[in-house]
Amino acid sequence: MEALTELLVDGTSIRELPVLRDTDKLENLETLSANNCKLLAQIPDSLKCLKKLKLLSLDNCQSLGAVPDFIGQLTSLVELSLSGTQIRRLPDSIGNLTLLTVPKIDHSHMTCLPSTLATLENLQVLNASGCVDLEGDIPINIGSKSSMRILQLADTKVSSLPTSISCLRQLEILDLGGCQRLQALPNLPSSLISLRLGGELIHIFPNLEHLINLKELIFSGCRQLVEVPMGIRNLSKLEKLELSNTGITTLPGALPHIRELRIQKCLKLKCLPRLPSSLYELEISFCSSLARLPNLSNLNNLSLLRVYNSCKITEIPGLQGLTSLKRLDTSLCPITHLDGLERLDFLRSLHIQLSQMEKLPNPSKLWRLFQMNASYHRKLGPRPVA
Repeated sequence: MEALTELLVDGTSIRELPVLRDTDKLENLETLSANNCKLLAQIPDSLKCLKKLKLLSLDNCQSLGAVPDFIGQLTSLVELSLSGTQIRRLPDSIGNLTLLTVPKIDHSHMTCLPSTLATLENLQVLNASGCVDLEGDIPINIGSKSSMRILQLADTKVSSLPTSISCLRQLEILDLGGCQRLQALPNLPSSLISLRLGGELIHIFPNLEHLINLKELIFSGCRQLVEVPMGIRNLSKLEKLELSNTGITTLPGALPHIRELRIQKCLKLKCLPRLPSSLYELEISFCSSLARLPNLSNLNNLSLLRVYNSCKITEIPGLQGLTSLKRLDTSLCPITHLDGLERLDFLRSLHIQLSQMEKLPNPSKLWRLFQMNASYHRKLGPRPVA
């Protein structure tokens, strides 16, 4: 077994790793994977002899509750994956793993992050999403890790970020969705490509105008967000804007040339400005205060239009101008007619469930249409009795 470099025992019923009793015969082992071993409860002491180990993956080992301190002796380790385990903390010795680039601890029972993470100069990805017990502050010196590209803290109890996060000059993805204790955000690095924010308590939002590389911006559950930060106008690379469950009443009059706009469950939204012609996908759903859409005739690149369960919208102005439209969904809206629908030569999918249209569109005029769903149509006959 001296030549063995990879050992995979994923999905087995083992309670321990018995082969590691002869670690002198596994001195060349580089990969050890025991994912989904539900009964595996501990990491044996003999593991510390695997000096060439680069990958240790123990995802979803639901009986595993601790990482031993000797983990810091595995100095060749590049990736450590502990997702979905019962582990509550990492030992401080993890700071000795100078080659570590990816520690995965998402959906574990982690309660805090060790300060020694800040000493890992090669750290590129830190995923702690779904660690519902992770609370308090991120170590203040986290900003010194200049190699970090991805920081994921979604659905945790993290309450703040250090101001030094602006020093992460290579950070591209920051995910703070569902952080219900997060109240304020510091300035963020201009290197960001994707930013997701979420939390009912956030009342101080970062300045966006310097995020010149941002392509994706998501506000989810930010109920104290009453207007989109004006700096969004300067984000020339922005492609996707998503607003879900926020307190906004309208959008800025001059949006950048985005390709995707999704507005969901924004119950205070009352009006929309003229939308950019660059849009490829547009979704407006569960917006109960929005009574009227702007004229959409300039959206000649639009491929998907979904206006769903918005109880005051009765028409789609400029529908005939959507010459590239392939998918249209107006379900659960009190729309009585779709003027110009027959001009949409590229339309392939039409959903009008539970609408108030008095007659169905003539599919013979939509020669590319392959799917039409008019289930439970209110005006075409009685709804079935449950």
